[in-house]
Amino acid sequence: MGGKIKKTSLVFVLLLFFSFNSAYCNSVKQLKLDRGLVFYNFKGSYRDKGYDIYILKIDPNYFSLTLLMSSKLNISPLSLRQWAKKYNLIAVINASMFWEDKRTSTGFMKNKDYINQRIINKKFRGFLVFNPNQKNIPQVDIIERGYTKNWDKLLNKYDTVIQNYRMIGENRKNLWQMDIASYSVSAIGIDRLNNVQFIFSYLPLSIHELNNILLDLPISIKSCIFTEGGNTSGMYIKYRDFEKDLHGYSRIDIFNQNPNKPEIPNVIGVIKKIN
Repeated sequence: MGGKIKKTSLVFVLLLFFSFNSAYCNSVKQLKLDRGLVFYNFKGSYRDKGYDIYILKIDPNYFSLTLLMSSKLNISPLSLRQWAKKYNLIAVINASMFWEDKRTSTGFMKNKDYINQRIINKKFRGFLVFNPNQKNIPQVDIIERGYTKNWDKLLNKYDTVIQNYRMIGENRKNLWQMDIASYSVSAIGIDRLNNVQFIFSYLPLSIHELNNILLDLPISIKSCIFTEGGNTSGMYIKYRDFEKDLHGYSRIDIFNQNPNKPEIPNVIGVIKKIN
């Protein structure tokens, strides 16, 4: 990272029976890792279910995102920790769900001139975009098919496009119908100040429940896409003296993954900008 390393300060706040609308937050850990990089851990309950949610808030003015694909790099899928170590990434999260070949995204995915998945999935209405090729547009954004004006033309203004299910959008709406399925979740959000949020929910919740919690928490989330669920979901962070290696779980493992280090073919990483 360069320069003198300062010991990271930790702010720990206990909020007993504090209510954010319908979600009760029992504790919050907030850790400022650097200018433009803040880690949060929210623990609480929602309708008699516990939640344990980790969020890394990333200011794109100080940190950039990068899409890494095993098919492009001609390597085998790696664990999130291995991706971070191999490519010197500050943080890593799932880029998308993938097919049984363990290489191809289930939704459209491109990075500059390389296309991992050419087909636009009709079921997915969210596109995470970054690396703009024009000026005066957001560095990172979530474009919503059928809601964002001229959404198809906007996609061409970004070199990196990743398609996934929407979770929250259309001006902070919970877009997921109620469901009984519950599992760990990796997601990526954008807040009202256009910060990026890497989100990992460890305890099993339905997506509808998770959305309601995220909308209640004081994180100013305005839109969010689903990137993975179950035991292949996770998030890894290593910055200075702080490290967090988070893995999800599910009762069903369709890919026979090692629960301690599931192999992920496509990831989004964080790199510090040189200002």
